[in-house]
Parts: sequence; structure tokens; C-alpha cells
Amino acid sequence: MRNIALLLMGLVSMPLWAMTQVNLYQSAVVIDQEADNGDQLARAQGLEQVIIRASGDAMAASNPVIKKAMGNTSQYITQISYASRGEEQEVRLMFSEPRVRALLTQAQLPYWPAQRKTVLVWLAEEEAGQRAISWDYANTNYMAALRDSAQQRGLPLTFPLGDFEDMTNIEVSDIWGGFEDVIEQTSQRYPADAVLVLRNDGNNVRWTLYDQEPAQGLRATIHRTYPANTSAQRIVDDIAVFYSQKDAVVVSQETSGKTVVTFDNVTTAEQFFKLEKGLENLSTVATANILEMHASSVTFEVELLASREDFEQSVLRALSAHRAPVEALDTDLQPQPMEDGLESGAVQQDKEEFAEEPAVPTQLPEVSEPSTSELTFSL
Repeated sequence: MRNIALLLMGLVSMPLWAMTQVNLYQSAVVIDQEADNGDQLARAQGLEQVIIRASGDAMAASNPVIKKAMGNTSQYITQISYASRGEEQEVRLMFSEPRVRALLTQAQLPYWPAQRKTVLVWLAEEEAGQRAISWDYANTNYMAALRDSAQQRGLPLTFPLGDFEDMTNIEVSDIWGGFEDVIEQTSQRYPADAVLVLRNDGNNVRWTLYDQEPAQGLRATIHRTYPANTSAQRIVDDIAVFYSQKDAVVVSQETSGKTVVTFDNVTTAEQFFKLEKGLENLSTVATANILEMHASSVTFEVELLASREDFEQSVLRALSAHRAPVEALDTDLQPQPMEDGLESGAVQQDKEEFAEEPAVPTQLPEVSEPSTSELTFSL
């Protein structure tokens, strides 16, 4: 038996301050009216968008399994509608989450969970020798390009409001000069998991990603410079790759055995139900069945869709996403998505009480021979 004592109140009682539940399974594509099979091509492009968004892999469409699926999209589409956009016609598609998840598993592509970090964007732009902060309401061309690219990759971006409080606490020179203390302090009013600072002088964009909540102190994670005309998509792609590589998991086509998990200090019915739902919603879990309840301990038998190490990591990611101090651990879990998590046509799903990741496909793969070992988590 292997016992691991971890503080996992994040699963049942930490507030989700900023993580955004992204709708991975919708797409909208303009139909090429000059192509003989324009509608079919648009549906294939829609599926490609969804696969890239759900996997975090921009090259996912080159996978042979995905190529084959793009030739027969009807089995994956659940809703379809058409709309006019000026002189163009657009097809709007909704894809089946279980079928797309199963397709990723079959292709052995990673699955990037739909609950993703919200990135607060501080953008300073220079035009005609004048510099200004691009607030949420500004909607400059460069902001629109960032938002469009972020929507395509499923990366939640939010911009500061630019209200009186912002304008009295930060100036464009703070952004341009990269004064981290000022940026950190001003950012703390926003529920964000990370901060992105960009300086666009019209020729080049210098950008820095801080992969920390503002209250935790800002330490540069990525710092790069790109030509301005190509930078929006490249920056979003870089950040999407960074987070998908951190958070994605490759789900096995067969279950990877079973493990027994005991949670101690489960003292209320509300804690229990949130714990049970949170466990079932992990992408590394096929099923979670209660074996025993005794006093304040609950024991589950968990059938895994990935290695036990990946299972442990998926639980730890749920904890690290919250990063709340121990003193705050008596707060009930109330997931709160960003109001403006994805702009320009983004769609957010309603959150479950605990939604670290969407449920696994209802059609589970064939079960391999299980191997049981026990983990113990202390709440």
C-alpha cells in the first residue's frame, strides 16, 4: 500500500477564482461558394478547429486518424445552422463532446481540459508617436487579432477595464517600461491566473508572460519579440502550446487499471458530493465507485484512463489551479468564470459545481487487466 498525504481542499472547498470553462466543441466557418463541395470543406474545417482547440496541438489535422475523420464529419456533428455574413454564408457547427474525446483517444492525441487559465492582458500600443494602454473597450485592430486567435485556440484572454481605479494606479510608461511591481499591484483586482504584458510599437511586439496569479508576485516565464504584423497569432500559439503541454493528458485506448483512493476529513455531505463529482470529472478517470464510508473517511475504487502518475498529476493540477492560502480553505467551492473570458464570438459552457474537466465519453474502451494500489489523501 502506498500512502500519500496531500492537502487537497482544492478539490472540495477552494474557490475557482479565474479558471474559465471554454466551449471546445463549437465552430463557425465561412463557406467557399466557388468550391463544388464548399459545405463539406467547411464542415471539415470546423472539425479541424475543434480538434486543435481540444488537443492544443496546431498540427493535429496531420494525424492519419484525424484526416480520415475529417472526410466523414457527419458522425461528429450534433447541430448545424447557417447564417449570412455580408455576402458570405457561414456554417455554424456543434460537435459531440464524447465522440471528439473518443477520436482524440483513438488518434493518441492529447486532451487539453476545457477548464483553462485566464490570462490578463496589459497591452500598450504606439501610433504616430503616441503611446496608450489598450483597455477592454478600445477594441483596436491588434486587440481584435489577439482575441480572434485566442478564440480559435481556446485560450481565455481578458483585458483591464480602464476605469478610474485603473487609470489612477497605472500609466502607459509602467507597461512600456515593464515595471512589474506596478503591474502586479494593479492586476490584483482582476481574477486572473496569469498576466501577459505586450508593447506594440508598430514594427515589433515585445511580450512577456507571467505564469502566476498577480497576488503571488510576477516572475517572467516567457519573454520574446516578434514582428508586429505576425505577432498576434504567434503569441497566442506560443501561450496555447505552453499551457497545453503543462495541462494536457494523453488518454489510453484501454483503461490503465484501478487504484483505491481514500479521502480523510470529509466532514459534510456537501464536501462528499463535490469530491465525488470532482473525481469523476477528471479526464484520467473512467469511473469512480464508493467502496466504503467510515466516520470522516471515504474510499473510492477508481478505474483509470491514464497512468496512476498522470492521475496523481491531474489531481495536483486541480490543487495548483487554486493556490489559495490554507487559512481560506473553509470557503465553499463556487466556480466563477471570467465574465469576458473569450471575446469576439467565444462561447462558455455553464459550469458544474466542480468542473476541473468535462466528463469522459460514455462509450468506454475495453478494460485491461487491473492492478490495484492505494492512495490516501488528507483533506
